[in-house]
Amino acid sequence: MHQKMMGILICAMLHIFPSCDAMDKVILEQSFSNSTWIEFRSNFVQIGDWAYAQIKQAAIWELGDNRIGLERQIQNSLRIEIDGLVSPSSKYFLSDVLRPPVYVRDYQGNLLGSHGEIMDLYFEVPPSAGEHIATVSVFSTSGRPYSIVWSFTVVAAGQNAEEANPP
Repeated sequence: MHQKMMGILICAMLHIFPSCDAMDKVILEQSFSNSTWIEFRSNFVQIGDWAYAQIKQAAIWELGDNRIGLERQIQNSLRIEIDGLVSPSSKYFLSDVLRPPVYVRDYQGNLLGSHGEIMDLYFEVPPSAGEHIATVSVFSTSGRPYSIVWSFTVVAAGQNAEEANPP
């Protein structure tokens, strides 16, 4: 069961292949390990639910960044598009996991900056069942863009992934 759910998760990570057969899963597993800045939890979302992803601050951190400044930058630059339409900020929210900052130091112990661990991103999904495309993007403090396209399926309330996508 865990492997099947992991396969479903991996297929949602990067919208490279429209289908998700065994070969796609192998290729996507390799890509998944290189997709370090954001991780989606499932590619199936029930109508009325919110999609969930985790933004990894360490992957966006740059020399001199501090946790508060980086979190503000991510919050201020976050852009979500669903099926090509920009989602207003009332349709998503971003929260920081309350943990101590991670301090980045050089080999001599000099402080280079800090960042948080992860930020939880929740966003409202379309109220219609079927295939949808989300684009999530942010900018680092220097303006470097981070963006990912995610294909997901909205299923009827009470329907699970196996019912929506039979083998």
